Amino acid sequence: MGMVRACLLGAAVTFALIAVPVVHWITFWFAPFIGGYFAGSRTQASGSRVFLVGLVMGLLLLVPVAGVVALASLMFFDLPLAWIAIGAGVLTLYVAAAGSLGAALGGASTRGQAAT
Repeated sequence: MGMVRACLLGAAVTFALIAVPVVHWITFWFAPFIGGYFAGSRTQASGSRVFLVGLVMGLLLLVPVAGVVALASLMFFDLPLAWIAIGAGVLTLYVAAAGSLGAALGGASTRGQAAT
């Protein structure tokens, strides 16, 4: 259960950094990494758990990301549903990959501090 809570924390941090108006254009790129760092440091993630943290974060943010992409499409682009699904999938994979990298660094730093 601790893994799920840590992934929820990471997803919440990611979503909060993306949802803040004005600065979200800058923080969007780093938000999944920062969220993954928090999740990885809470779980001391290593090995395959690093990828699990990123995957769970990506899946938790799939619906909000798809909603934002769909809303942006309706407001600005009028894209077909297939393009919306592809865009949401690509962004979800980005969140999962950056979250995994952050979890790897967060887990390694926590394990390093515990060893000293």
